[in-house]
Amino acid sequence: MATNIAKDNSGINDDKIKSPIGLGIAVVFILLGIVLPWLTGGDPAQYRVMAILLAATTLWATGALDPTIVSIAIIVLMPLLNVLSYDEAVAQLGSTILWRLMGLFIFIAAIKKSGLARRIAFNILKLAKGNVRAFLFLVIINMYILTFIVPAIMGRTMLMLSMVVGMFSAFKLSAPSNIGKSIMIALAYLSLITGTSSMYGSSTTILAVGLFHQIGDYSFTYMNWLIANAPVSFIITVSIYFILTRLYPPEMESFPGGTVYIENELKEMGSLSLTEKKVLIIFLFLLSLWILNIPSIPAELIAALLLMLPKIGLMSWEDASKEVNWGIMLLFGSGLIIADALQKTNVITDATQLVLSYSGNFSPLVLAIVIFALTVLVRLGMMNLMAVVATFMPLVLHLGQGVGINPIWVGMISLFAGNAVFLPTQSPTGIITYGYGFYSVKEMIWVGVWLTVVSFVVTLLAAFFYWPLIGIPIHLN
Repeated sequence: MATNIAKDNSGINDDKIKSPIGLGIAVVFILLGIVLPWLTGGDPAQYRVMAILLAATTLWATGALDPTIVSIAIIVLMPLLNVLSYDEAVAQLGSTILWRLMGLFIFIAAIKKSGLARRIAFNILKLAKGNVRAFLFLVIINMYILTFIVPAIMGRTMLMLSMVVGMFSAFKLSAPSNIGKSIMIALAYLSLITGTSSMYGSSTTILAVGLFHQIGDYSFTYMNWLIANAPVSFIITVSIYFILTRLYPPEMESFPGGTVYIENELKEMGSLSLTEKKVLIIFLFLLSLWILNIPSIPAELIAALLLMLPKIGLMSWEDASKEVNWGIMLLFGSGLIIADALQKTNVITDATQLVLSYSGNFSPLVLAIVIFALTVLVRLGMMNLMAVVATFMPLVLHLGQGVGINPIWVGMISLFAGNAVFLPTQSPTGIITYGYGFYSVKEMIWVGVWLTVVSFVVTLLAAFFYWPLIGIPIHLN
């Protein structure tokens, strides 16, 4: 039953309708980018880079083409339409951000293979001692903690999902159930929200860090990102517990059998294996390199290398290469290419001047509200948060610079706003959890509305009262 639901909501039928329309609109944007400069006398490079941006956004939003194909199309179109040279376009694919990401993919594969994260998660859930509300709270806390151990949204979601589904089966818990509903909705949202806690919490966060450096000329360290964002993310994360228990109170106070299932699973795992010990040591080594933040040391690649060395490691390059998501890396690259093109063609500078000529200077509060609202609106149309950051974040950062507001400050607001989702189709984890049939679209929307309100309030409070205290000022110096 769960499989059928997942298939129904995969978007396959919608793609048959949207693909030709989305592809057609994208082609129209490209043609307009070529023709309009002749008709208006405007800068051809500016028209064409905007045409590429709008075409890519359309294709990503409608799912007309695979995101990886869209990324390759961006790389091809930049030199083809004479926006950037071929060398300038592909130069962004050599960014250190992409190599860090490759190392992380290999490390994530090792974490999954070792079973270390699963062991840690079960030991945390055991603390609930069968109490349902405590269990829900610990599921939420577990997802937050796993952000620092499994730096991949899908990786930690699938890990927790496999565990809770096994427990549902052991407790004979099936839909309709407020317990199942709350846990499944929590996993759908937490996969996104917790990612902002760590600089390496998700590939989207890594891309944002890269854009902050490229456009805002600001380099985050592991620790100052943690100080700036972990408390904000934690408050929003904990709020999910109160929203869910208020909207959908559990139908029982304790699970039948208490912690028997968890204890059996831990017993089956046995003591810490040699593989787990290796991964744990390499993880602690990687964490220490992140904290030390020595720019000349390729921390993630060192960890990946150790994991593949004979005797020391636990996987071959052949196995590791299969775990590297090359499509995500190309999407990363395309986002950096768009940012570079927007900067070199002065599109944002001219657009900012145009906005200011009609509206005057924005106050920081108005700008923060507008950026948050626009990000939520853009996010409604896209399932891929990475695509939102790749296309919308450069605009946000340049707008901040143009009006004299710290681009990092507005960028952080946009990053937190990007976690606001209302529909299962807005994220892969939403589609997967919805497929189990525990909650309806309407029920997810209600949680999304309340969570977005909380996120909005917490983010603005942090932006105006917390971030300036720790070195992220509102205004440019």
